[in-house]
Amino acid sequence: MREDCTASEIARQFPISRPAVAKHLRVLERSDLIRIARRGRERVHRLNPEPLLAVRDWLAAYRRFWTDSLNRLKLLVEATKESLRPPRTAVDDRHPAHHQLQGLDWPGLRLFDRKR
Repeated sequence: MREDCTASEIARQFPISRPAVAKHLRVLERSDLIRIARRGRERVHRLNPEPLLAVRDWLAAYRRFWTDSLNRLKLLVEATKESLRPPRTAVDDRHPAHHQLQGLDWPGLRLFDRKR
């Protein structure tokens, strides 16, 4: 797509009516996301990235905050998981679900309470 486009050139690229495209262009112009200039008899539309760059910069601080926070949370969860891991028990091949539940035999929680 060229840098400057008329409304007709833009409308040809979308499966909606020209009035619908014109309505969207007005919203984008009011939002200062596009600029409209005269080129002879035509009105040409040009993207204005400045408002989006401001949003990108504003979001960057939050991205850093959440990336750092989630990395710290991951380290905490991994450290906690290691300290809470129950001791391994011998595998009982007679019970098919034992392989899936191995490692869940926490003190006070008896998964397989059968008489031998």
